Amino acid sequence: MLDHYSLSVSVAPTARPISAADLATELSIDSADDDKLEALIDEATRHLEWACGRALCTQTIQEAYDRLPQDNLARPLRLHRGPVQSVTSITYTDTAGSSQTWASTNYTADLASDPARIGLDPDGTLPTVETNDLAVFTVTYVAGYGGAADVPAPAKEFIYTYCRWRYERRPPDENERRHMLSCLAAMTVDF
Repeated sequence: MLDHYSLSVSVAPTARPISAADLATELSIDSADDDKLEALIDEATRHLEWACGRALCTQTIQEAYDRLPQDNLARPLRLHRGPVQSVTSITYTDTAGSSQTWASTNYTADLASDPARIGLDPDGTLPTVETNDLAVFTVTYVAGYGGAADVPAPAKEFIYTYCRWRYERRPPDENERRHMLSCLAAMTVDF
């Protein structure tokens, strides 16, 4: 089992799941402030991606671990943000403290699974990883449904609903915000 991982977006999506113009129409706003609407869309998207473990529009993710799994990948490593389109690279910090790329012939990526998994190839060898450092094993991968047109309808509905709620209740009460997020995220679990 892994002790800790961190997840970051190294290449952000080039599009939002919905446009500011579409949101303005949804909110029945005559003249919209695109910056404010885009900020609301980004906020809703971040909450949804975090709550559901999904990347909506295509982006590159770096998932870094403090060490290799104790079972040395005998059980596949599950990636935390899907759907995964491809694994770009796996890097590690060797015992000399240098960053190395783990050859793709050493592992197998199961992208059809949800969540996607990485396992040791039967003929592969594990890297020797620095044990006294943080983020010594990093998987870089591309995740997301594609462009805005490919984002599932329930995810878009969450974003519209969240943005409508936030637009009408600025600033939100913290307890109300948490309740709204949990209710809205529950409606999107199956996308």
